[in-house]
Amino acid sequence: MGDSSYMDVFWHEITSPNHFLEEGETIGPFTILHIPGHTQGSVAFWDKEEGNLFTGDTLFQGSYGRTDLPGGNWDQLRQSLKRVLAMKGETIVCAGHGDPTTIKEEARTLLELN
Repeated sequence: MGDSSYMDVFWHEITSPNHFLEEGETIGPFTILHIPGHTQGSVAFWDKEEGNLFTGDTLFQGSYGRTDLPGGNWDQLRQSLKRVLAMKGETIVCAGHGDPTTIKEEARTLLELN
């Protein structure tokens, strides 16, 4: 099989951030929620008025993010998931992968967190 050297053609350095998102900060209709565990910098984007929550790789339909990679922490993820699952059941969850779901549905799925 081949190797990954072809990626060198596409690789370029990513510039350093000029702003870090903070808990409670707003961007448009979204409030930033710090939900560490999958990574230390994991955040969710919550549109309370519309009832939408974008959770990235923290919460998926029927599952949650990994903690076995560098920076992952199961205790932090568990607390973040409990925080998110305490939101209104009708809140629509849009994850980093897969189909949308709701807080109500995921609260049923993740009973072991309680």
